[in-house]
Amino acid sequence: MNDLGLAIEATKLLTKADGAKVIRKKTAGIKITDVLLGEPAAKKLGKPAGRYITLEGNPALPQMPLFTEKALKELVCGKKLLAVGLGNPDITHDSLGAFAARKIIPRNKTLCVIETDVEARTGISSARLVRGAVGEIRPDCVVAIDALACSDTMKIGKTIQLSDTGFVLGSGTGKNCGEISERYLKTPVVAVGVPTMTAYNRIVKSRRKSFLVTCADIDAVIGRWAEVISSAVNSLDFH
Repeated sequence: MNDLGLAIEATKLLTKADGAKVIRKKTAGIKITDVLLGEPAAKKLGKPAGRYITLEGNPALPQMPLFTEKALKELVCGKKLLAVGLGNPDITHDSLGAFAARKIIPRNKTLCVIETDVEARTGISSARLVRGAVGEIRPDCVVAIDALACSDTMKIGKTIQLSDTGFVLGSGTGKNCGEISERYLKTPVVAVGVPTMTAYNRIVKSRRKSFLVTCADIDAVIGRWAEVISSAVNSLDFH
């Protein structure tokens, strides 16, 4: 679970002087926000500098996999890809990465896929597992898939964010369990995340220790987004 937050939730804090570039449009029932954060804007928001592409819409829309694929193509580089499913497959709101990875079809020499599970069960941090796989496979790019936390409950299950900034692992639960990033892996990373929960104290504007809140049909939401993401990855042309 990651809590870098959605870039679209923070852009309202930016001014023209911050130098961020934000492009918004809506087509075929999907709202697209393309955010490019330079160092000044990234520092102000406490986020990594880079590009964030957000799609807002119902994952059941037939065009959602195509739009997700197009966004991936904007960020993925090279002809050899390692797809990584992060998170805990036994906790529904944290199972997106695992379920998406299981639907990705490996291709000899061009597309490999692994599922990391969580350190509590493997005894090895997900970041180290991914770095080991990268060292063995030597991909041109890593696509990491995980659940996100968000501030706006209306974004849960209705939003997907793709970025070239990677993930900070465990931050959705207030922990830092390493990172999946180009800095750590020495390989470009595309992070694909769907917000599946928020903290109750964010809803009631409290600083007290809180619990996690998700939607009632989170199992169905995870299933739909796993299909969308895996379909988009499987459709990538590496020739």
